[in-house]
Amino acid sequence: MEITEQKIQFTTRPPAFTWQKCPNRYQGNGPRASTSCDSIMPGLTLQVLNTAEERMVVSELRRYSPTGVEDDLGLQLGPWEAARDDIAVVTSITRGNAVAGTLRFVPSGHGLTGGERLVRLTGAALPLDEPGSWEVGRLVLAPNERSPQMLTAYLAMALRELKRRREVNQFYAIASPAMARLWRRFGLKVVMNMRGASGNPFVLVLGNAADVALTLH
Repeated sequence: MEITEQKIQFTTRPPAFTWQKCPNRYQGNGPRASTSCDSIMPGLTLQVLNTAEERMVVSELRRYSPTGVEDDLGLQLGPWEAARDDIAVVTSITRGNAVAGTLRFVPSGHGLTGGERLVRLTGAALPLDEPGSWEVGRLVLAPNERSPQMLTAYLAMALRELKRRREVNQFYAIASPAMARLWRRFGLKVVMNMRGASGNPFVLVLGNAADVALTLH
């Protein structure tokens, strides 16, 4: 892995944030309770998938997730995939009875995010181990659901649910340059450029939760 540029350094914790309210409808009281928010996009339901059995519902979609990025960067996270799921907040979104997408938030602090591995390997001055730091990944939408409106609705519902459950201060992700352009639309900024063993370019994006929330209201 070759680091080509580190653009900015953060020295202070990101500000806390709050969500504008929407008419959520929660079904059930346990950790697997689902929520819908028709004010965002009608007919969508978010589900948190807490067990390996529950996560089987998104196994087909997850085959399209670009896991090769982490391998190309030499982060050696492949053997830890199940453990990452176990500590993560893994979500699915459905329209009617059909699974429309999946997304995972892995918390910092366990050494199991790609960003943490990058910092360890490069010595970059990035505070990815701050409390409330989450790596966003394994984002896949079903082919017939891929639209800006759907992505915005899904992120809004998923981030609101994450905030309801856990401390949330900042998000980060490793991405291709093309995916980074998408993340910039949602308040994340490129903080590091790098190349994998293949020579392919990748970036690390980082943003505080308040900025991300503003793009989703």
